[in-house]
Amino acid sequence: MPECDVFLFQLAIYLAKAKKNNVAYMTAIATRQDVEKYGNLPVPLHLRNASTKLMKELHYGKDYKYFHDDPSAKDQEHFPAELKGRTYIQ
Repeated sequence: MPECDVFLFQLAIYLAKAKKNNVAYMTAIATRQDVEKYGNLPVPLHLRNASTKLMKELHYGKDYKYFHDDPSAKDQEHFPAELKGRTYIQ
């Protein structure tokens, strides 16, 4: 592990010198508010892995678009319906 010490120090120095902003702070506030308001929401069906026959019958993974194969996937919703269109990091 001694070989990685220098990389950890380089990372710490880089982060200490990096320009600071409040994006993480504002993101933490927004996400906490949504968790308090909506609780633990289910993952949308099209994002769930259909690893069994039953899951396929329940439409897990149906209509999922893989971004690297389908550029229109950039418009695919990744949040539960209650958070549709939500953006946390600007």
